[in-house]
Amino acid sequence: MRNFTSVTDVPDVNALVHEALELKKNPFAYSHLGKNKTLGLIF
Repeated sequence: MRNFTSVTDVPDVNALVHEALELKKNPFAYSHLGKNKTLGLIF
């Protein structure tokens, strides 16, 4: 699991944005990865 607490933690921001756009195009492509998982976000 990757934890990013700052933009400086991301080695390649462009690759991360590209991956996010691909996931947005097909949101169910990796649905098996989230089964029985809990996600917590703190802003």
